[in-house]
Parts: sequence; C-alpha cells; structure tokens
Amino acid sequence: MMRRCGVCSCTRVDTAITLQIPGGPTNFGITIADYRAYVKPDATAEDVRNMRVDEAKRIYRKHYWDAQRCDELPAGVDYSLYDYGVNSGIGRSGKVLRRVVGLPDCQRPAESPQFGACNFPHFGGGGDQPVA
Repeated sequence: MMRRCGVCSCTRVDTAITLQIPGGPTNFGITIADYRAYVKPDATAEDVRNMRVDEAKRIYRKHYWDAQRCDELPAGVDYSLYDYGVNSGIGRSGKVLRRVVGLPDCQRPAESPQFGACNFPHFGGGGDQPVA
C-alpha cells in the first residue's frame, strides 16, 4: 500500500500549499487528520512530514488491516478489502463486501466493520466468522 501512496505531499509547510492539498499534509498516504487521530492529537504538518515508515506501517496494520480482520479472509479478498478500506473508509468497505456476498446491510454501525453481529441469523451464532 505504501508503495502506491508515495511519500510526503507536504513538501512546503506554508498554509497556501497545505490548503490546496485534499486532506491537508499527507505522508505515506496518511493525512494529518489520521495522524492526529492515531498517533499525536496535536500533530503539525512538520510532524506528518517527519513520520517514520514504521509509524505508517503500524497505522495501516492496526487501523485498516487488523480493524477489518483481513487475516481471516481468503487471499485476494483480504487485500481488496484492505485497499478499499484505506481509500474509502473501513465502514464503507465492510458494507460493500456484505453486499457483494449477498448479506444485508448491518443496521448497527457500532458493530464489527467487517461482517458484524447483524449477521447472526444468517450464521446461527457464527456471525463473527469470516465468509470463505
């Protein structure tokens, strides 16, 4: 994922440049908003610029791969869901996956972003199990 996203889009930290970049300062595909949410609440553009590769990898792993339980999915589906989650949000990726495999939309947004307990009637208690 990081190979596709590239490195810092905040080559200049002045306001004129950062306001023109959708999402603001971004490094390794991680916006300042995500960096503030996951790493440092008062982060600046300079903090984003100085983000280390290992920090970016931890963010992607924890907040996109692990959050969607991609390790439990078949090869190919795992990366597709991960990529969709990074680009469109993990809530949307889970909804799309449920639709693709013919499951109803989850009515409770607080449920698991992947399949959630809303699938209990379909799996008879195994709603937390991945679809293979």
